[in-house]
Amino acid sequence: MNLPTFEDRVVLVTGGSSGIGRSTVLAFVKQGASVVFASRGVEAGMALQTEINQSGGKALYIQADMADPADIEALTTKTIQAYGRIDHAVNNAAANVPLTPTAELTESEADYSLLLI
Repeated sequence: MNLPTFEDRVVLVTGGSSGIGRSTVLAFVKQGASVVFASRGVEAGMALQTEINQSGGKALYIQADMADPADIEALTTKTIQAYGRIDHAVNNAAANVPLTPTAELTESEADYSLLLI
């Protein structure tokens, strides 16, 4: 099976320092993409960036909380400053919102979860 290549493509991944997001980052790097990824966990993000870049891949970690509009704006601005564009985006950021019927969420819980959709 021929998988698509992402050579010379810029991919932005949120929630990229662990779990599914980390695997997504690594998969895009393996396919030749320049990957910018964000998360709240600075230590894990920097470790993954170092791992990728030392093995010949292209990755840039930017600390960002997807519930903060200013962080989202800074993430996109820094990505475009670094690579000139964003070709693909994967919204993988997650929220720790209680498993509750939507009608029962507090206003702040609803606002937080809707920012991440």
